[in-house]
Amino acid sequence: MKNMKKILCLALAVAMVAIASVGLTIAYLTDRDSKANVFTIGDVDIVLNESFEQGTALIPGVDIEKVPTITNIGKNDAWVWANIAIPTILDSEYAYNNVVHFNYDKNSVGEDKWYWKTEDGTAWNMFTTVIDGMDYNVYTVMYQKPLAVGATTESLLTKVYMDHNVDITPDGDMYIVEDGIATPVGWNVYEESYPVIYISAYAVQVEGFSNPWDAHDAYFTQWGDNGYIWAEPYIYITNEAELLAACEKGGRYALGNDVVLEGLEARVTADLTLDLNGYSITADRPHPPVEDGASLSVLDVYGAKLTLKGDGEIYNAGSTSAYAVTVREFAEVVIDGPTLISYHDAAYVLQGTLTVMDGHLVALEDTDGTLEDGPNKRYDGCHRSTVINCSDGEYQVGEAVVVVKGGTFVNFDPSNVHEGKLHNQNLVADGYKVISETQANGDIWYTVIPE
Repeated sequence: MKNMKKILCLALAVAMVAIASVGLTIAYLTDRDSKANVFTIGDVDIVLNESFEQGTALIPGVDIEKVPTITNIGKNDAWVWANIAIPTILDSEYAYNNVVHFNYDKNSVGEDKWYWKTEDGTAWNMFTTVIDGMDYNVYTVMYQKPLAVGATTESLLTKVYMDHNVDITPDGDMYIVEDGIATPVGWNVYEESYPVIYISAYAVQVEGFSNPWDAHDAYFTQWGDNGYIWAEPYIYITNEAELLAACEKGGRYALGNDVVLEGLEARVTADLTLDLNGYSITADRPHPPVEDGASLSVLDVYGAKLTLKGDGEIYNAGSTSAYAVTVREFAEVVIDGPTLISYHDAAYVLQGTLTVMDGHLVALEDTDGTLEDGPNKRYDGCHRSTVINCSDGEYQVGEAVVVVKGGTFVNFDPSNVHEGKLHNQNLVADGYKVISETQANGDIWYTVIPE
């Protein structure tokens, strides 16, 4: 019996080992799968375009071209509308009584185009508000179909003109004169300044809204009165004294004439928006400077924000010049349209941030070794490689920053810079790329565009 017990125990032990072995070798039938749900960010982005020369004189009975359109530059189709605001005192419910008239082309209205009436079609889509202390009539004009990505609307307006019966006395008082009877308008051009007509454009995503009225109502439910935007009108600059005053005072300005700077410097020390408006600012700033304290740049920006807009030129005309614009003392400079030209660097960042949104930047000096270089050499048609440059020390510690989101650069690739500590650096912002095109004279134009 003892042997049987041993045999039984041995059998149980073997069985237990067998069971344990089976437990260690089981392989389950399994599988795994995963999906990453990738979303792009929707983007509603519009541009209000306008063919209009700022500061144009209103002359009774004379038409002034004013052709605003809206372009969808975003990633999503959008419902769009516009607000047109005109001083109440110059406007009337009945167009024939207006002091200032604005007209639209009949081809711009109708199905899938602009609509000026309320949704039920019973009246002008108009309300009154106060802008900069003055009563305004505001006309809301709806675009009746979604504005596709890349598309542009028909023109809202074609022209603006002052009624032919308007007369203005030498003292600036405005009258309507008809059949020998002069009726005061209640506007003095010297006290009330000149008429300002505002146009604002708005956009809302198409998704979730069946028509522009629903989108409009949702927008203002979300934003309330803060949803309205009225551009601050420009003050016009026609000479050096006015430009220097603007650089010190700050504000929104536009050139009304070419300006030549005869002084030793122009310092921007207050936030300034300057629309070149097709004109130029020219200075002869030699390098080295003719006397101590003189500037190397047409415009030196000290600790303020300068935004340069519109067509026109900032031109350092000296044959040994240094820069068109310099960024100093943690200033911020935005180039959005103008041409910058100098016989050294078009823009130099000593300390601060330079952002290029659009424009044409040129440095007129050869540095490729084919011609003799140096501050006292001038070679027309030759181009320096450093259209944009930075102070090396400040660039290394992040105090001199360049961000490029647009613009064209002559013989200068902003995505692969070759100068000092900028060597092999890419100044182009994420989401943008550089394309190049060789010109007839051999120059290479590098243009920055969205990817």
